[in-house]
Amino acid sequence: MGADPISGINGLNGSILGSKADMIVMEKWTAAGLSTEEQVSEVLSVMKRRRDSGPIFSFSYFSQSMANLVAAKSRPLPPPSEKTSVGLGDLDKKMARWNRTGATQKAH
Repeated sequence: MGADPISGINGLNGSILGSKADMIVMEKWTAAGLSTEEQVSEVLSVMKRRRDSGPIFSFSYFSQSMANLVAAKSRPLPPPSEKTSVGLGDLDKKMARWNRTGATQKAH
């Protein structure tokens, strides 16, 4: 989030990352079903997309993005379209055609 890795200070007002309030925010994200890795990845993603260069003073800045991630994870996958789905029969046909071309002949 742009924090000084040595002092842990973020921003001009000297706020420190990892306050009790920040830990409560992170606990809420975890309780919502996000792993630490997902949380870190989402923070990095938000920071890459960010257009504002001002300091971020708390983890709650990322809460809406985390809520969006939780919602996306809980949505069911869309059914495969007929154009993109490959049935087992189609795969068998492709393998048979591959075998007929001699591409899988064993060396003697």
